[in-house]
Amino acid sequence: MLKPKKKFVIYAGKDRFPLQHEITAIALYDFMDMLKEKRE
Repeated sequence: MLKPKKKFVIYAGKDRFPLQHEITAIALYDFMDMLKEKRE
């Protein structure tokens, strides 16, 4: 069973906002930036 620390829904909009069950809606571009920062 997966137990992620963070959960995201990637969508075509520009905003980031919380959803139910500790899920965050995030724009693809922002998500890619977040992943890039984690690698550095």
